[in-house]
Amino acid sequence: MLLRQRKLRFEVEIRVSSEGPPPGESVVFAGVLAVPDGVPEIGDLVGDDFVHRLRVPAGVTEIVVSADVPEEAVRVGITVPTIFR
Repeated sequence: MLLRQRKLRFEVEIRVSSEGPPPGESVVFAGVLAVPDGVPEIGDLVGDDFVHRLRVPAGVTEIVVSADVPEEAVRVGITVPTIFR
């Protein structure tokens, strides 16, 4: 799944996958999220430009977030091994 968000004069590419992180990206977070309803959301900082909902098993799910350049990412990878397709 590929999401693109355009802000100001640059574009950020967000890849959501059950495998990863993509080659050449640094892991910026690896841990678990509590997802009681099984529907985590990916969105911009305030959630008013875009929101994408995923389906995972309800409860706690593992997640890895990676970026090409953590300080000013142009590519972000979100790995959720338990994602439903």
